[in-house]
Amino acid sequence: MFDVNPGLTKPALILLALLALPAAMAQQTTFSDYRIGPSDVLSITVWQQPELSRTVAVRTDGFITYPLLGDMAVAGMTPTELRDEIARDLEAYVNIMLSEITVAVDEINSYTVSVLGEVKTPGRFSFQSQVTVLDVLAEAGGFTPFADTRDVMILRIENGETRRIEFDYRRVIRGRSSPEELTVYPGDIIMVP
Repeated sequence: MFDVNPGLTKPALILLALLALPAAMAQQTTFSDYRIGPSDVLSITVWQQPELSRTVAVRTDGFITYPLLGDMAVAGMTPTELRDEIARDLEAYVNIMLSEITVAVDEINSYTVSVLGEVKTPGRFSFQSQVTVLDVLAEAGGFTPFADTRDVMILRIENGETRRIEFDYRRVIRGRSSPEELTVYPGDIIMVP
């Protein structure tokens, strides 16, 4: 991929690896399992049913209000799961097929990630598209000189349980990481000891 100049210093080689990393990660990660969150804006379209087609904002409680169905809990669902639920629930009122309904996320407003600990600017950061741990750490200003980059921890809520994902920054810059280690999801908390 690269012709490496034998005269390059170790920091220069690390910088080259980091510059090549986003392109490699973009090929490995997908965002097909995006989870809807509060403040996201959704377009729900039902073919030839204009009274059922609308743009809705997800309320802070994670619900939307939809014709015939009332309040629906949508936070945490993928757009495909929401489409399937709407189709199933609408069958009681109209003759409709699954292929006649689309759910699109028009605006992502719930993609927030928190960073705590030994980073230059800890806090909560909002994004408009899928990001990686490296993106979030860069947004937080990078590590402080006291950071233990081997023991970074990602806390993620899955099915009501807190999952702990270890992240070793040194493994990442050496190219020994999996897409799961790199991908960050809405609501994740990155802790840098």
